[in-house]
Amino acid sequence: MLRIFLAALLFITLLTVALSGSGAGRAPQAVLLRAGRLLDVRTGVYLENRGVLVAEGRIKAVGEFETVRRAAPSGVRVIDLSRAFVLPGLIDCHSHLFLANDGQVDKSSGMTEAERLRLAERNARELLMAGVTTARNVGHSGTRGDAVLRDEIEAGKAQGPRIIPATRKLTPPGGQPLMSTPATKEILARDFLTVGSVDEARRAVREAQATGAGVIKIVVDVGKSLLGLDEIKAIVSEAHRLKLKVAAHATTEEGARRAALAGVDSIEHGTEASDETFRLMAERGIFLVANDYTPEQLRQIFAANLASQPGLKEDFEAWLKDYTTKSPARLQRALKAGVRIAFGSDMVFMFPGKTRGQASLLVLEALRGEGLSPQECIRAATLSAAELLGWQDRVGTIETGKLADIIAFDKDPLKDISELQRVRLVIKGGVVVKDELTGQALNP
Repeated sequence: MLRIFLAALLFITLLTVALSGSGAGRAPQAVLLRAGRLLDVRTGVYLENRGVLVAEGRIKAVGEFETVRRAAPSGVRVIDLSRAFVLPGLIDCHSHLFLANDGQVDKSSGMTEAERLRLAERNARELLMAGVTTARNVGHSGTRGDAVLRDEIEAGKAQGPRIIPATRKLTPPGGQPLMSTPATKEILARDFLTVGSVDEARRAVREAQATGAGVIKIVVDVGKSLLGLDEIKAIVSEAHRLKLKVAAHATTEEGARRAALAGVDSIEHGTEASDETFRLMAERGIFLVANDYTPEQLRQIFAANLASQPGLKEDFEAWLKDYTTKSPARLQRALKAGVRIAFGSDMVFMFPGKTRGQASLLVLEALRGEGLSPQECIRAATLSAAELLGWQDRVGTIETGKLADIIAFDKDPLKDISELQRVRLVIKGGVVVKDELTGQALNP
């Protein structure tokens, strides 16, 4: 018996040595990035000829290239980005990775849980390849699908951004039916935690947290159905006690007002919010996650639907005219009141000719068209988004101590925000996941 034990111990020891020698389980090697133009997202100014030392998934030093190189380990590998424009990884605060709408119906509603997870895995990978290294998934993922996706990505079983999952949305009774999707009992139980009282509100927050939620997503208004102010306050109180942020879907003025009074962390959409509500949001530090689209983008999204039902075109164009008048005005009123803007795509569509990641970034082009400068658009998707998540100590800027989430471009996104559609290099946590610039890798 002793000989068997010793033989087994020897085998384990040799296996451990072999694995360590082959690189299994090791962190990526330290590397030094030579950034020709590194964007300081706080000021909107490019810092030239910067060195960024990356080791163990984090940024160890940033400064003049030669200064950082002298302080770097002997023989450190240099990645040459001297001709590139270098930015922090982007952050999508309002993703829906488990949805696939064709402009008419939600295709994912008839999928099994396993099929929806495969859809989300594909969408997550496409989001990462577009330069989004952190994403908040805010509902419609089943009981805890986005928590499963988060765990898969963290374990290296799937590729995607860091996921902050909401699990099920908290809604008024009846849930939140999507376009042409019947609100069956099965869908209600799968995607929503319905709230009809203060006690139910607190219980729903605890249940979401227990199933893996990293953020609480609430739907304040669904048509004429609204969560009560006391219920929203109970949700916010319980969530904040558990160190969770609260993202509130609110499209009506009354819904936005209640959400602001209750002290949520972000209001998603805020379509009909008044100047008074925007002032209240600014006073309380509540972000607006504006997910707008250009008229041309919307025409592309609904092209198949309009082609199959020509009678809808007149009504659609009338709606579009109203939308493209009110959305820019709403954004400008929010900015005038001092409300901070964070990027959230709300992309649920299978956008023609675009990956999910590329389609998600179209919102930044729409915000540019509504009056944000390119610098403000990028800040909304980096520093401001990180502050909304409470992750400003981890992501959102290229600074010492933060996670090494870095993206690079051939051309300057500050001159043309559409350049964000053409990311050439993506590094997440110190690992190159996309490289069309150098042909090198951080973890060979």
